[in-house]
Amino acid sequence: MTSTETVGALRFWAISTAWFLGRCDDFEAEIAKEIAINKFTYAELEEEDTDRKKLQGWLDKIKKLDFYGAALAQAARRC
Repeated sequence: MTSTETVGALRFWAISTAWFLGRCDDFEAEIAKEIAINKFTYAELEEEDTDRKKLQGWLDKIKKLDFYGAALAQAARRC
């Protein structure tokens, strides 16, 4: 990989990770909202589980791009 390709990959990883962390925040806010209003229907749980699986898939893809153990990786893994 050339240095230009490396910089491009790192930039893409950083943007993807920041985006992912924002999605995690949104997911956690949604869960908190549903808990606050006691909305525990089967359909709602299915929707939240689908969102959780999407987040896990995105995290798996982002982790594959983390060649250097970037600082945001730890935050992403905690999500």
